[in-house]
Amino acid sequence: MQGIETFGGFLRIVGKGLTVVDIVRKYQVFFFLFFVIGTVRSQTTFTAVLTGNWNSSLSWSKSGTSTSTFPGQNAGQDDLAIIPAGITITLTSNQINNSLMSVTVNGTGVLAEGANNLTINGTTGNLAGTGKLTISTGTINVEGNATLTTVTCSGAA
Repeated sequence: MQGIETFGGFLRIVGKGLTVVDIVRKYQVFFFLFFVIGTVRSQTTFTAVLTGNWNSSLSWSKSGTSTSTFPGQNAGQDDLAIIPAGITITLTSNQINNSLMSVTVNGTGVLAEGANNLTINGTTGNLAGTGKLTISTGTINVEGNATLTTVTCSGAA
């Protein structure tokens, strides 16, 4: 008999000789991938919208599900930060909690690091763009790739 039956308090789908157990066994790889992919955390992209401080929520617009108000705020998020042309973002505190995956500085955009430290690693760290990176006495650690057109260093060696 085809249809839906109750069996011991459970629903049982019967049709063409397949039960729910048969379906799960047949498509177990699909179900596994569905649940694994469904639990992968999503990245949040932060785009600078005005010149300001890195750790100010007013400096950034975000797209994604992160609870952070600025890139790198919460560990384990793999945030992406984009500084567009014409905007300068200044690090006013250390950003080293292993939550930045990528920082891109475009055109006439500037990332002013000052005396603070920035770590970019996430799952595959990346620092890129055609903008300007200004380093004073702090440190920028990139665990991955770094390709920028203009890097200006000043301060103590």
